[in-house]
Amino acid sequence: PQFGSRSSGINAEYGLNQQHLSNMRVREGVFASQISEQGLQKEGEMVQLRREHEDNLVKRAKEEEARIRLVREEERQHLEQLQQEKEKEIEKLVNEKAKLEEAWNSERTQIQQEYQTKIDSLDKTIE
Repeated sequence: PQFGSRSSGINAEYGLNQQHLSNMRVREGVFASQISEQGLQKEGEMVQLRREHEDNLVKRAKEEEARIRLVREEERQHLEQLQQEKEKEIEKLVNEKAKLEEAWNSERTQIQQEYQTKIDSLDKTIE
């Protein structure tokens, strides 16, 4: 009799332990499923953050390319302006040189004529 009641107590305790173990497994499954869901959610967030970061990098790269193109265009225009100014300065110097050469030739011709006249006069006087 003692063993029977003890046996039924052990069986009952075993049943409770089995029920508790089953409940723990269910909770563990729910918890694992929540963790898995949270993990997927975090992974999704990470993918989204990575995409946003990549989009920002692409956007910044495009902005930098546009800025570089603008700077290059400004530099090209500035160099073109400098080239035009240089050409104008050269043209001015060439014109000034031409005027000086013309003045020099004119004065030289005049001086030559004056000296030639004096020489001719002296030649006549000598004869």
